[in-house]
Amino acid sequence: MVSPPTPHLTQSAIVPFYFQTDGGEAADGAVRVEPSSVLPAGTAIIEVLSASATVQTATGIATLPTLEGAPWDPSLAGHFDLLSGHRPTADDEIMVSPAALGRLGVAIGGTVTILGPSTSTATVVGVLVNHTLPSSTETLFGRSGVFSGLDSSARLFDTDFYLPNHPLDWAAVRQLNLSGITALSHAVLLDPPPPGSYPGPSPSSALQQILLIGGILGAFGAFEVVLLAGAAFAVNARQQQRTLAIVASIGGSRSILFRILASTGIVLGAVGGLLGVVVGIGAAWLFMALSGDGSSTRYYGVHLNPVLLTIVIAFAVVIGWVAAIAPAISGSKLDVVGALRGARRPPNPGRRRPIIGLIVLLVGFVLTATGGIALVVLATTGRTPGTSGLAKFAVTLVVIGPLACQIGLALCGPLLLRWIATLTTRATIGARLATRDAARNPARTVPAFAAILTTVFVAVFAMSVVASAQAVEATKYRYVTAEGQVMSRVNNYDAHGEMKPVEDVRGLATALRQSLDVRELRTLSSVPEYFSNPSGNPSPTAVDPAELHPQLQVPAENLCPSDPNSPEHSPKLNIPDTPAFRALGTDPRCDATNQNANFSSDYYGHIWVGDAADLGLALGQVPSARATAALASGGVVSLHSVYVHNGTLDIA
Repeated sequence: MVSPPTPHLTQSAIVPFYFQTDGGEAADGAVRVEPSSVLPAGTAIIEVLSASATVQTATGIATLPTLEGAPWDPSLAGHFDLLSGHRPTADDEIMVSPAALGRLGVAIGGTVTILGPSTSTATVVGVLVNHTLPSSTETLFGRSGVFSGLDSSARLFDTDFYLPNHPLDWAAVRQLNLSGITALSHAVLLDPPPPGSYPGPSPSSALQQILLIGGILGAFGAFEVVLLAGAAFAVNARQQQRTLAIVASIGGSRSILFRILASTGIVLGAVGGLLGVVVGIGAAWLFMALSGDGSSTRYYGVHLNPVLLTIVIAFAVVIGWVAAIAPAISGSKLDVVGALRGARRPPNPGRRRPIIGLIVLLVGFVLTATGGIALVVLATTGRTPGTSGLAKFAVTLVVIGPLACQIGLALCGPLLLRWIATLTTRATIGARLATRDAARNPARTVPAFAAILTTVFVAVFAMSVVASAQAVEATKYRYVTAEGQVMSRVNNYDAHGEMKPVEDVRGLATALRQSLDVRELRTLSSVPEYFSNPSGNPSPTAVDPAELHPQLQVPAENLCPSDPNSPEHSPKLNIPDTPAFRALGTDPRCDATNQNANFSSDYYGHIWVGDAADLGLALGQVPSARATAALASGGVVSLHSVYVHNGTLDIA
């Protein structure tokens, strides 16, 4: 029950709890409705409300999560299962999870003291298992209102309603949306409406992202395997020269020699693919068994897909064959007489291979640079990979470019080794012998060079990806306080759900000093949190004026144009992949930090009262002279520019 009845509410068909109201509001005075009033008469409805309760445990006092309603209903078997005992039949009877028995220090038939929100005692009559939570979760289960003390109207927003015998198609879900109700339907999940007919991501967009990431990883992985395995096949072909020469001496053609060497890759690819699938399945099963926490939703079981497993094995065969092609071509061009005599002809360093390698290296560098520049340009215009054909093409260039660079370097391997041998002419005898041996035997050393090259590339690539992800997360992280600081609220919710200030603030400060290694402690004054209406009644006329508090207002000029309250708002701004939509990505007013700035809490979007020392503590540094002067003259200091327009702040 997310809102009062409104024609503006729409929800996602596949993503739970994803909905939007398209900027519309419910009618004045409208309130949330009970599901029973909009469903057919006689429809079975099971209520489950998530809350919490403060209880006396075996070792002290703790706040434990609770579920109210009838989660033990037999129709919810598989989600909630009765382990022992019986279901509650009165308000003074509760059930607990297996882990809660030990925490409370009771057995079935024992008594639990509930200290909040209301004070009471209850008898444990059974043990209930919630299979969607870890087995270590300590949960209490009771009838509606037993723990929260809320009436039916106050519970509407946070209550989940299960309809065990009433399937919902998409038309029925949309009808419920008109009543302010969102629903997750099993039938709709199996047969969702066409993408674009509902808000939120579609299955195709999620699949595109999976294919994009999988394609990138697959391309890199396949290339590295080809180079590493190719190096091993090259060494194997070198060792088989005498055997191949015998085959050639009795009439074997070059094509036969090629097939002999290439078949090695096919056989090893098939064997490796089969072993990889078997070991992978076993390792996955073992990992799930060791890391499982008792929740059936942590892992969804072992479900083998024969088609996908066959594709994996076929992919391994193809990769093995591709890795063996180059060594097979080179190995089929052998000197039969020399190989039979056991003599190996000296390498003939040609000029064509290094030239081709340099060209491929240059092309790879250009492709990588072009793709990277294109992604930067697209990002500045609001596009991201997967949202347009040009963005996908840029990602493809970034993938192909490094692979081409590696191929070019591998082709230039003999030339690089000869250069190194030349540069070490004045080195020690050991260094000269090593470099000359490497330069004069490229068939043996270049595969090793390629293997080291690809290994280093994979390591650097992985570290760069991790470092990039960490840098992105660091820029997005919003510090609640300055580093090295801890903040504690001086207010709390009472038994009626109302926020009240702590009466003994000095006692709280003393407790903080005793519990933490505190160097400095200050108590800041602030405006209470502004009014939020849990009943869903948007009409401010029903609110006690004493409950309304000042609040910082974001000026209309600073609102993102996509905000319906912005004077620049237009419906065209909500159409993806249009110039107007992409322009929002470069508009600083649409930055996520700016858009979330007006959410009131103790650490942003709030009004604090204090002096320069208080401001310095909040900033974690000495405030500027301008900020100090502003406070001294009765002015204000804004920690966020989104509130400021023409040097002023609006407080309503």
